Amino acid sequence: AVPATASPTQAATTSAGGTEYTVLQGEWVYSIARKFGVDPQAIIDANNLQSPYTLHPGDVLIIP
Repeated sequence: AVPATASPTQAATTSAGGTEYTVLQGEWVYSIARKFGVDPQAIIDANNLQSPYTLHPGDVLIIP
């Protein structure tokens, strides 16, 4: 697997199921999807998120 690129203030690690990403203050599903170049629905599905897809700083998401 190719290591994820992250700045020192972000935690992103590669795992078998995708990249684990720790949500930062002010982020939401669509901004994270744009950051990783993936479909927001893929993040929603991979994490079994329920509408309205509220994220909190420190939440860990799988980025497929």
